[in-house]
Amino acid sequence: MSTPPRTPEVHSGPRPLRILQVIETGGPGGAETVFASLSQALADRGHHITCATADGTWLPGELQRRQLTRVPLHFGGAFDRGLLKRLRDLIIDLRIDIVHGHLFDGSVYAAMAAWSCGVPCIVTLHGQVDVARAGWRPWLKRTLLTRLGARVVTVSEALRQDLRESFGVAADRFVVIHNGVVSRGHLEASGTSHGAESGKKRVIAVGNIRRPKGYPILLDAIAALLERGVNVQLDIAGEPDREGLYESLLAQREALRLQDHVTFLGFVQDASNHIASADAFVLASTKEGFSLATVEAMLAGVP
Repeated sequence: MSTPPRTPEVHSGPRPLRILQVIETGGPGGAETVFASLSQALADRGHHITCATADGTWLPGELQRRQLTRVPLHFGGAFDRGLLKRLRDLIIDLRIDIVHGHLFDGSVYAAMAAWSCGVPCIVTLHGQVDVARAGWRPWLKRTLLTRLGARVVTVSEALRQDLRESFGVAADRFVVIHNGVVSRGHLEASGTSHGAESGKKRVIAVGNIRRPKGYPILLDAIAALLERGVNVQLDIAGEPDREGLYESLLAQREALRLQDHVTFLGFVQDASNHIASADAFVLASTKEGFSLATVEAMLAGVP
């Protein structure tokens, strides 16, 4: 049985806008979560939203679940002229009023396509990892963004300061708009951890297995707590990487004899309920634009 189409709320302001949202990824993550939530909120206000995304393991299905229109994009090569043409065609054919690019590479293409069509563009950069690359190509992309983007948004003040130095432009060229989460009312414990039944204090960490998340440091910290007599269970919710970090974390867990105290849950569809069932939340990141999971923990009242 098909799901009935979404009924937008009545838009009380000026005429509804035709907005093209662009992102270069399709897997789970904070930027993708913001992308989907923002697109839905704009659609609920009566705007016409088209989401242009890469294929991936999570975002395409999530947009379909939210009944949002998606068109696939394929990113490839140092400079993908086909992708630029695809975005230009979408802007023209759909009579787009404004383009919103997310993350670094996707925003560069979004800004170029919008500028060539005479349409304003907003770009949102979600973390330092997007632009912390050396060489003439990243320099050129940073230059294009600052020249062609109507506004460059960062998700935190710290990120704005970092990017101001990376881009070499005045700080007032950036606008800070913090990430937020949608309140889900009463949250229920997920019951996925063995911590409660064994008398352990349960700690939850949420984030894909990536080097900036600092998981090796976190495993060392759990080992130190156990040495001090703290009976603790760590659950890590996040998609494993493809670069060997996940395997090295499994080896570290074995070397520290943490098999009974550290569980990798993999990707979970709704991390908020996992957070709500924990005794404490931990963020071990060495670099972070803005942690949605931390806000989720605050919303659930978890230390």
